Amino acid sequence: ETVMTVVRLGRLLRAEHDLKVRQPLSVLHIVSRDSGLLKRVEAFQDLVLDELNVKKLAFGRHDTRLATLKAKPDFKRLGPRLGPKVKKAAQVIAAMDEESLEKLAWGEKATVTVDGEAVELESADVVIDRIPKEGLVVAAEGALVVALETALTEDLKLEGAAREIVNRIQNKRKND
Repeated sequence: ETVMTVVRLGRLLRAEHDLKVRQPLSVLHIVSRDSGLLKRVEAFQDLVLDELNVKKLAFGRHDTRLATLKAKPDFKRLGPRLGPKVKKAAQVIAAMDEESLEKLAWGEKATVTVDGEAVELESADVVIDRIPKEGLVVAAEGALVVALETALTEDLKLEGAAREIVNRIQNKRKND
């Protein structure tokens, strides 16, 4: 199931960013704080490489290496709890450090100070946006974050062109 999720997210990224499947890409980054998930994907590494047409998988535990995290409050959830302090809370949430944002992104709690009062935030209290670092496209689901490197070397371009030629020849043979 974990491997299927990684492949589905990788295909989604390719489709959303017009990265053709026949075009090989250099690296797929897979990030999770759950080392068990990473080990499950690593056990089926060849399948993932083949399904997504990437040369290498890179595993990690911090998604801040792939994307900049930004947060904004879920006003429907925080409004009833904080009342008039919700606007100040929004400013505090927008200014949170990466470590706290990463905790919230992984479903952990974080504490912020609003008007001198400690407020405990749950991951559902905020909306986390991942802004990909340059040269990456990023998707996340549950405890997994997946990123594709989009830069194409000359070798990758040539391999993609060769795959395209082979595909066209095979299609021509089928139709004749």
